[in-house]
Amino acid sequence: MKRHYIFASHGTLASGVLNSVELILGKTVKCLDAVRLR
Repeated sequence: MKRHYIFASHGTLASGVLNSVELILGKTVKCLDAVRLR
């Protein structure tokens, strides 16, 4: 949770949230792709 607050404090709240969401979605997609390849 602390990392999300740090990102939000450095930039605008909107950009911090968007970056966090993009990272989470990116990791989820990569995991799903890895499972499909198997």
